[in-house]
Amino acid sequence: MTTKKPWVSGFCNTSNPPDSHQRCKGHRLAPSGAIACACVCHTTPPASATPATEPTTGAPRLGVYDALDEAAYHSDPTSISASGMKTLLKSPAHFKHGLTHPQESAAMSLGTVAHTIILGTGPGYVAIEGNRNRNDVKAAIAAAEAQGKVVLKPEQLKAAERMADAVLSHKKAARLLASPGRSEVSVFARDPMHDVIRRCRWDRLGNNGIGVDLKTAHNVDPAALPKHIIDFGYDLSAAWYLDTSEWAELAVDAFALVFVESAEPHNVVVVELDDEFLERGAALAEKALRRHRECTDSGHWPGYADDDVLRLAPPRWSDTADQILLTIPEGTTAA
Repeated sequence: MTTKKPWVSGFCNTSNPPDSHQRCKGHRLAPSGAIACACVCHTTPPASATPATEPTTGAPRLGVYDALDEAAYHSDPTSISASGMKTLLKSPAHFKHGLTHPQESAAMSLGTVAHTIILGTGPGYVAIEGNRNRNDVKAAIAAAEAQGKVVLKPEQLKAAERMADAVLSHKKAARLLASPGRSEVSVFARDPMHDVIRRCRWDRLGNNGIGVDLKTAHNVDPAALPKHIIDFGYDLSAAWYLDTSEWAELAVDAFALVFVESAEPHNVVVVELDDEFLERGAALAEKALRRHRECTDSGHWPGYADDDVLRLAPPRWSDTADQILLTIPEGTTAA
């Protein structure tokens, strides 16, 4: 049910110069020739939601939270997230397992620290050098993790710092991430259509009504990004974030993705998804929510193929048997 957004590009807001408004579907020309922009971001005041108070033990967490601990957000047992729904679409069994077995990887740690440096909020972090098999290094890592810190190698921390510099040096990305607003905004809202509580966490929510999601990627070549967005389900995330925020009565009028490459030269690209992408994301979310209901009601959380036997064929890009035989040199005999 993702709401259509009346803007096209330029991330139109009241602080932008007039020429940016011409790229917005809401603009019109006055008789004098002056531009009068009628975008939602101009007619709807920015959100002024007061951070919600902590729910009582066992009660659903609902509302908007400005300073919710990241671990508390991810471990909330009363709500479901976009990332969880993406996992469920592939394998409900993995979704169910992940509820009690969160995973962390070096790439995730790198992205987490880059987020913290860029946004100025997030978990603490520390670089620990040395052989990970040495007892003193193991002890130092364990002590840091016990304090809730993300542990990286020194070269990983330098990479995270370079990524942050690249993002904050990018004119459009810096404007989105450094404009007046709030960082790490957690949103919990009841989905009346599926009777579940959804959650999302905006990396940055500007007072201009633009929600920003910051992502790291191996390759941000614009030609490769559409496939990357589909592979990682960022269209589902976009639709999920917009709908969840709407049900929480939080004014979010636009969604922006800021991509930064994890390897040098750490290119940065700012992306907005068109209506077709948002509709695709909403359809994926709908499919996931229906499957979540089926699994919840039945108590059965199947894996990739459940009890079926898969009959596999070689991928299309692989050589066929005829092609392989044609490459055998003449005169070759069987051993």
